Amino acid sequence: MNTRLTSSLLLTGCLVLGAWVTGCANNTAGISAASSGDSRVDSSAVSRQVKIDQLMSRRQGDLLQGSAVLVSQKSTDIRLQYKFTWFDIDGISRDDESNSWQALTLHGKAHKQVQGLAPNPQAVSFEIYVRESHSN
Repeated sequence: MNTRLTSSLLLTGCLVLGAWVTGCANNTAGISAASSGDSRVDSSAVSRQVKIDQLMSRRQGDLLQGSAVLVSQKSTDIRLQYKFTWFDIDGISRDDESNSWQALTLHGKAHKQVQGLAPNPQAVSFEIYVRESHSN
């Protein structure tokens, strides 16, 4: 009987510890929208906080410029990060190493236009990915 109780307590302790460790991990999933019109939700929590609207693109010289409007669904500030990814005619990513996440605080119910510029002339389409920030 003591062995069974000890095993149960040990198992319970491991489950609690596992849940605590998992709960402390930062979730980096978010939402995305592409210039093709496709969209994806990897985190329903993020999709309840912000939406991506009004994707537009134009040429700035040889380079594709993309823009999107991020719309807050909350009445309080949201700390976000966003990143543009650029694709060539074959759908291959054309990003360079300097393409990094951009921090943004979106105020309650605010609309904010964000823009990105392709790193090279081969880019013909883009995707914007938005996730919650845990550090900005």
